[in-house]
Amino acid sequence: MVASGNKTGRRVLITATVILIVIHFAALTTIMCARVAAFDTPTYDMGLFTQMFHYMLRTGRALTTLERDMLLSHFQVHMSPIYYLYLPFFALFPSAYTLQILQTFTVLLALYPLSLILRRYTSLSLPWRAAIYLMYVFAPGITGSSFYDLHENCFLPLCLFFLLEGQLANSKRKVFFWTVLTLLIKEDAMIYVFFIGAYSLFCLQGRNFSRCSGKLSVRIYTSGWQTLRQEWWRLLLNVILPLVYFSAVVYYLNHYGQGAMVNRFDNLLLPGQHGLVQAAFNLILHPFFIIEQIFTSAKIRYLTAVLAAMAFLPLWQYRLANYCLLCPFIVMNLLSNYQYQHSLVFQYNYGTGALLIYLTAVSLEAILLHGRDSWDIRRTILSLLVCLGLFSSFLTTSSLLRHHAASWYVYNSARDKYQTLARTLSSLPRDKKILADTLLTTALADVPELYDLEYHRSGLPDRTIDYVVAFRNGENETVIAYKKEGYIENDYSNRYLIVLQKNA
Repeated sequence: MVASGNKTGRRVLITATVILIVIHFAALTTIMCARVAAFDTPTYDMGLFTQMFHYMLRTGRALTTLERDMLLSHFQVHMSPIYYLYLPFFALFPSAYTLQILQTFTVLLALYPLSLILRRYTSLSLPWRAAIYLMYVFAPGITGSSFYDLHENCFLPLCLFFLLEGQLANSKRKVFFWTVLTLLIKEDAMIYVFFIGAYSLFCLQGRNFSRCSGKLSVRIYTSGWQTLRQEWWRLLLNVILPLVYFSAVVYYLNHYGQGAMVNRFDNLLLPGQHGLVQAAFNLILHPFFIIEQIFTSAKIRYLTAVLAAMAFLPLWQYRLANYCLLCPFIVMNLLSNYQYQHSLVFQYNYGTGALLIYLTAVSLEAILLHGRDSWDIRRTILSLLVCLGLFSSFLTTSSLLRHHAASWYVYNSARDKYQTLARTLSSLPRDKKILADTLLTTALADVPELYDLEYHRSGLPDRTIDYVVAFRNGENETVIAYKKEGYIENDYSNRYLIVLQKNA
């Protein structure tokens, strides 16, 4: 590691770190915008969220016709009011490109609260802090979560780092503000707030970061009664409030919305069981059954890729209470057999990835503090481990970037084609009821009555549709069905698109 007292070395290190971060941000943002330009963004989720923002701009409500094949509020599926923070920017530049850029920038912005935590509450020198910044930016799960386009989870790293900083600062006002903002991301954001609350109750208790860096122990630092008296506000804001909020939102979704999506944890249920409560009991009563659900081959590969990029440091903690912050990773990414939750390229890594980075910093701090009077070999081994972690993250993330850069190459190899597609789609009347291919809905998202070609009525013809829009190559069964219903091609059709119009 470069000596932090060397001014030239510090400047070189800071410059190199900033350059790497800027290059990564530029590359990722370019790829995400190329996905839009190359018509590589499907209805779920980019098409529906882009349409939702157009509705928010027109009506102030988060409406969409794409999500459930009818006009309804997205908040009847997921409670995500935090999206309104993006609305002023979308109002200035109403485009899917704006949303892609906002997402990557929001994830990058989380470096600010992370830097506050590392500079104010740790004794880590600049080289160690720079390593953690790079681990966050190049974490395969953090980068990969963007590749399925816009999702509300992109707010999690920013909010969670600020929430942890508020806990470390022992600030009731900060903790309240960031708790509320985190809960407004999505109903399942409750789990992050809850375990941060448990961690702060048992570990921080108004002290500093190094409070979590002592010898491994299960000792509670004050009696339970004293803890409740002194830390009542942490219990209220980060344990009770998220549980009450989650219960209220689930009740709302089940009674007034489309139902809370809890079936992704059905693999934790035994025959004849149902519901999250019984799944929770199984965690305690049937541990070997739960372990069997966690350690599948696909999850082990995922687990290895995520933790190797952080030199496996999140697993090495001196306080058992620190492992509270590992629980969301287990719940969100490992318990469910829903394949996307243990995938590097879906949005379920944002929150858990941020907490793993925090645990990496806690582990580094503890190892360095306990090794101050030991031989230099400990620091040398730790430096080697961190370098290997950074190498692993660079390797995995660069592979993900290379793979998803295909959109950029495809667009540039057939730019005329995609520009023609964009012009044609923009010329379609916006006051008609349009049925479009999943990869065309993002470009047509400002159409109020827009439906997905395959999802709408499960492909059965709907005579109320005015236009059917699909790619010309390889007409699917739905397009053929509409032709049989008397729909005919109109003047909007070209060699790339087939546009059918209802024959009056």
